[in-house]
Amino acid sequence: MRRAISTVFAALVIYFAAWPLYAGPQLGLNDCISIALKQSPALKGEGERLKQAEADYRMARAGLFPNVSANAYINRLNGDRLAPVSGSTPVKLYEREDFAGLTAKQLLFDGGKTISAYRSTQKGVEAERFNLNALRDQTVFLVTEAFFQVMEARELVKVAEKTLSRQHAFEQLADAFFKAGKVTKLDVLKAQSQRMQAEKDLISAHGVLRLAEVFLRQSMGIDAKDGLDIKGGLPDAVDEPPAYEDAMKEALEKNPDIKKFDTLVTKAKEDIRAARGGYFPEFALQGSYGYRDRDIGGGADEWTAGVVANWSVFDSGFTRANVAKAEASARESKESLKSAKIKLRSDIENALVTWKTALVDFQAASRLVDADQEALKTAQALYKAGKALVLDVLTAQSDLTNSEDARVKALTSFAIARANLDRLVGGMETQK
Repeated sequence: MRRAISTVFAALVIYFAAWPLYAGPQLGLNDCISIALKQSPALKGEGERLKQAEADYRMARAGLFPNVSANAYINRLNGDRLAPVSGSTPVKLYEREDFAGLTAKQLLFDGGKTISAYRSTQKGVEAERFNLNALRDQTVFLVTEAFFQVMEARELVKVAEKTLSRQHAFEQLADAFFKAGKVTKLDVLKAQSQRMQAEKDLISAHGVLRLAEVFLRQSMGIDAKDGLDIKGGLPDAVDEPPAYEDAMKEALEKNPDIKKFDTLVTKAKEDIRAARGGYFPEFALQGSYGYRDRDIGGGADEWTAGVVANWSVFDSGFTRANVAKAEASARESKESLKSAKIKLRSDIENALVTWKTALVDFQAASRLVDADQEALKTAQALYKAGKALVLDVLTAQSDLTNSEDARVKALTSFAIARANLDRLVGGMETQK
């Protein structure tokens, strides 16, 4: 029975260990980030939205420059239409008229509507670029987070393997002592139970590693069936976190979300000016040159030049409603900026608290690992001398496993908190 259980366990371990069929070169964190930045559907979609904003900008800018158009027509007219009378004889009218020419128009003044629309779209492009940067930083963070979760899972597998190795050794010791008549069968049964729990924990650790690798592939924007050979590890220690005031000051200057909303506030002001331009008349310089030909009178070149004015004296409230809409949008942008700053302060505080907690946990866990290693050695020595119970050894083994797990988790928490803070202050970079 015991051999069968061990055989099943070995098969499960081999299955989980062989799950990721690695192919290709090893990928570090920077490599994973580079793949994500190329493959992310969200980034590609945001890139297309940036192109749309740039097209809107070019269209708005075109309104500031002359517009030249070619036009031509062929007319056939009724010869019996009312005609002027010269003396007692009616004048014969032309029945065919052909024209071809060019018309140019240059805007002179429209109450600032066109120039404000141009500036608004210019700010729109800036806002989309900041939004793209924010999404890029978010993608880098998600990949970094998933990467360190894989590293954590690998370290926990190593801890589980060491625990199982210790449990096997102690089970063999308890069995040898039982055969020598030094301990009862209960010691062997407890050692076997602890060893079986360690086997279960190792299988669970391999399962967590498998899921962490799936999440990493997902964050990179690649298919779950694609194999990955990931290299890297957790930080060796936990650094002191920066001061909140320094982090917040840097974030207000560099965070792409803050810069985006700040730009949208400026854009909204230009939208108000553009909407108010509807209250003013429009003046444009317009001229044309072409050739006109008629069946009576022949043909000749002709040109026109002058200033054209257009003023909408009544538009059923359209301009007023457009201004009200732009003003409401401006107020919304200001509130969004205020909300983003409040959220940023909260997120930075949370990231720093997580970082500080990881530092304390790491320091405590490191001390506990050293202490628990000594406690286990002492318990095993006393057990061999017949001065300690099996429960003392098993408790010491469990304590050591817990402290080793805690140290790994503290390092992971620190790595993720540091990456999150980098994202919030707008300084997300690929990790070295």
